[in-house]
Amino acid sequence: MKAVQEIQESQKTIGNRKYQALKTYDFENMSVEDILKFKKERKMTVAQAEKEIEKYEARFKLTDYQLKIKKEYSKKIFNPETKSPKKLTAEILYNAFINRYSLIYGKDYDVQKGSDSLENLKTLLFYFTRDNRFFDQQNLIKKIDFGTKIKESKPSFNKGFILIGSYGVGKTSSMNTFHIVFKELLKLGYDVPMFRIFTTQQLAELFENCKNGEDKKTFWNNIKTGRVFFDDLKSESKASNYGTKNIMEEALQKREYMIDFVSINFAENHPENVPQALLEIGQKYGSRVFDRIFSKWNIIQFKGKSYRGVGK
Repeated sequence: MKAVQEIQESQKTIGNRKYQALKTYDFENMSVEDILKFKKERKMTVAQAEKEIEKYEARFKLTDYQLKIKKEYSKKIFNPETKSPKKLTAEILYNAFINRYSLIYGKDYDVQKGSDSLENLKTLLFYFTRDNRFFDQQNLIKKIDFGTKIKESKPSFNKGFILIGSYGVGKTSSMNTFHIVFKELLKLGYDVPMFRIFTTQQLAELFENCKNGEDKKTFWNNIKTGRVFFDDLKSESKASNYGTKNIMEEALQKREYMIDFVSINFAENHPENVPQALLEIGQKYGSRVFDRIFSKWNIIQFKGKSYRGVGK
């Protein structure tokens, strides 16, 4: 009886799926570490695996051609090839931006050579595509003179950015366009820096609408993830929800080591005054947020005249 059981056991073969999985391994070129890892994961030795493959192939008498097809199929199933995302260049992004901008706003973006709007756009194009021409842009501010002291801001692709400019020079419309363009380019297989958009007033209102502790937890979890563009910093009111709260101060502190983008307008009565605009951030959100400006954000001045209300 025992002899019969041994014969039956020896005739058993693995199933097709397990066979295909084992065929994906290159046993001959395995290192010691690979062999030990294989044994741990598959609960069998390499020798046992090779024997099981041999039994399966002997039973089904596969031709060399069939073996080749099965091996190729196994690789596709168990080790699928992943396509690398396509590299996004400033030129590709420029064309996508210009086309989408005109469709959204019903007017052409001003790309005349030497125009302020073109220089504004180039700075963002080079940043988003990690093009080293970014570091030579004239509206990228590297030193800020506060009168009593000079603060340095070292440009880096590992930082977010703060857009400083007058009302209507294109800060919001440019970022809205990039937001849409990145979604479109992602579908085409490009590697893009996706981000979400919130106006700061919208955040304050969203917090006010939280009905309980669970809602607030969801709110903060949402704010703390991914890249975010906070539009119109300094303009929001304090949120009221069982007491008043400076939502943006808390949001910026919670995202202290994350990449985000913000836009701010120049301080009233201080046009084109970058130091004063930055000082107002400290006045509204505290010294901790102010001190992080220079390590957290590239400082970019958006220049030019207001385009609000200007037609095509």
